[in-house]
Amino acid sequence: MRSLTERARFRCGVSAADLGPDAWDRADLAFSAIGSSHQEMEARMNQLLFMIEKNEDGGDFEVLGVSQEVFSYGDIQDRATE
Repeated sequence: MRSLTERARFRCGVSAADLGPDAWDRADLAFSAIGSSHQEMEARMNQLLFMIEKNEDGGDFEVLGVSQEVFSYGDIQDRATE
């Protein structure tokens, strides 16, 4: 998984983390990014997902699930005041 997270960092400009579990046959990965617009972040996350799916076709791993959220600064600020 290390090579996948490194490629994601380099090609898509995202932060990447392996969240576990500590098993040789499974990994939960998280990716995050900061940008100036909602559209930029949607495009970057879509580019990331495309890259992951393209690498999945190589047969080294299988994606079992994907969850994607894009927030604007205002969304986060509104949540903090609730």
